[in-house]
Amino acid sequence: MDSRIILVSLPGKAQKEYLKELEKLSINVEVVESYSAMHEKMIASAHDCIMIDMLTKIRLSKTESDISRAILHTFPSILLKYDSSAGRIHTTYYDDPKDAGTIGEFVAHAAEIFNGRRIRASERKDIHFNVLLGRDERVCEETAFKSFTLNVSTGGCFIFCSEEWDVDSSAWFIFKELEDQTPMRGEVRWIAGWGKSMRVPGIGIMLKDLSSKQAKELEQQHKNYFKVHHII
Repeated sequence: MDSRIILVSLPGKAQKEYLKELEKLSINVEVVESYSAMHEKMIASAHDCIMIDMLTKIRLSKTESDISRAILHTFPSILLKYDSSAGRIHTTYYDDPKDAGTIGEFVAHAAEIFNGRRIRASERKDIHFNVLLGRDERVCEETAFKSFTLNVSTGGCFIFCSEEWDVDSSAWFIFKELEDQTPMRGEVRWIAGWGKSMRVPGIGIMLKDLSSKQAKELEQQHKNYFKVHHII
């Protein structure tokens, strides 16, 4: 199975049991002991999913948890708990208490709904522009999808939508709050499909064509919001 996953777990019996199960799947596993170490690994290379030991999660500081928030809500993620008395591993989704099945089932499901990718260290901020979204430069109020940005960086954004898009295709959009209302062009870098998982559907955009005035306006808006980590 051609997958690369991150396991966040402190050394001990539980970690050994998780690795024993993962060895059966013949997948690439990187083990880290903190979210900050996870972040560094995921900047360096693409990953498909994340597994977190429950006790390790409890022991990590609030600062560590802040580092992980954006990542864990974007990548398929589960919590693991080793039950030594029963000799089995319990799994639950990170943002949903329901059972995630076996480790093997989770990895297979993650591969179906998610294309592995890396993250980058530029800032992503929770800026919510009202958006007119279209498939060509003729985007206008009458024909556009009416949407909003979930977050924005100086080089990209995530736009909520439930329509079908292709990776590497162009998207054209207008941010209603900007003074310059010329349509901007972006490249679709990744897609969170509607109904594929319990997360906000939409498209991750890399900004490609915008005016210098729009770039300055975005930079100014970007300076005023809370920082999290940007996913690509």
